[in-house]
Amino acid sequence: MEEKYYQSFCYSLAKAFSTGIRIYEDKECQYYYSVHHMYPDPVTPYLDSMMQNEHQTGVFTTPLYQFYGFLRLQENRIIILGPTKILKESPRELEELMFLLGVAEEEKEAYVQELKSAPLISADRLAWLLSAIRIAIDKRECSADEVWMQIKPERYFEEPPSEAVKIQTVENPERLESNQSMQHSYAWEQLMCSYVEEGKTDRLRDLFQAPPRMERGILAQDSLREARNSAISYTTIAARAAIRGGLDCRSAFQMSDLYIQKIEIMQSVLSIERLVREMLMDYAGQIEHIRWDGKKQSKLVTECRKYVAQNIYEVIRAENIADSMGYTRAYLCNQFKKQMGMTITQYVLREKVQEAKRILQFTDKSLCEIAALFSFSSQSHFQTVFKNITGETPLSYRERKGSSS
Repeated sequence: MEEKYYQSFCYSLAKAFSTGIRIYEDKECQYYYSVHHMYPDPVTPYLDSMMQNEHQTGVFTTPLYQFYGFLRLQENRIIILGPTKILKESPRELEELMFLLGVAEEEKEAYVQELKSAPLISADRLAWLLSAIRIAIDKRECSADEVWMQIKPERYFEEPPSEAVKIQTVENPERLESNQSMQHSYAWEQLMCSYVEEGKTDRLRDLFQAPPRMERGILAQDSLREARNSAISYTTIAARAAIRGGLDCRSAFQMSDLYIQKIEIMQSVLSIERLVREMLMDYAGQIEHIRWDGKKQSKLVTECRKYVAQNIYEVIRAENIADSMGYTRAYLCNQFKKQMGMTITQYVLREKVQEAKRILQFTDKSLCEIAALFSFSSQSHFQTVFKNITGETPLSYRERKGSSS
């Protein structure tokens, strides 16, 4: 991209996503525009960390669980997009930020309101946006999987570890108690990631029987918000583990967004913990399915399934898949049915229903909207296909899943 277009490009991005954007060179701001009136720039306390980061593209998390996206143009030049909506509203963290920015006492309330009005963009969505910008700037392929992501927020001030928190092991608990923390040990998290990445649902199920248990002296002011934040972190980590395991990026991040939406509306810590387990099993199950089928499949069938996953919301016809792969329709259909035990049409409908289940469970979209989303010819067609595959209607499925949450 030519130099003269950078500022207009950044201005358009800020307008499109209702957030701030800036270009820094040698720690000096060359350009800054924000849809919200936030002066001084709220990115200031994190600027050094992003400027010194070794990665070319990344997502940075603040103590308020706001996200900033950064793209390095040259060694000493960087574009920074953000912030996004506050996910963890902590009076102490807000006060520390105001102190570091030097916001006058009489201006604090207005400044905080502007911070709170930032757009809700998940870390995964921001990663996709950054990869698209990278493609536009570098004119090369770039996926969200290449974007570095900081899950644990960087604090303004370092704190010594609290002795009020002690990690113990629980022997075969049937479930986590509602007042348990969603925080976890690093080792447990790494083990969980490996099981998701390898599709080991049985091992993951065993792991749930002995998660790290934390006894606390002092809880956060809002334990529900804390549980949501931890669950969102789990979701992001699991999505990336699943992508490493072979799940396509679009499916992984679609699942992530749906689970995050569900997390945000849940009203108890226990229900959030149950959903996290369901989410981890869902991701691991996807990988298990891919790997098991992969052992029996040729490259032809693998590529065919990949095409379906990437075009799940479109009208998918066997001839379109065959053309994209360079085969005749008859040859592709014959090989697919021989290896999968079903026709391409049956497989496409099965996969559409599988994705529709998540939409039914985690959103309030109407059946008409869902039918249109997955390119069914009509709502009645969608309902018929859904019942034929699952044995129940879409509405009964939604009610059953809703009552179990």
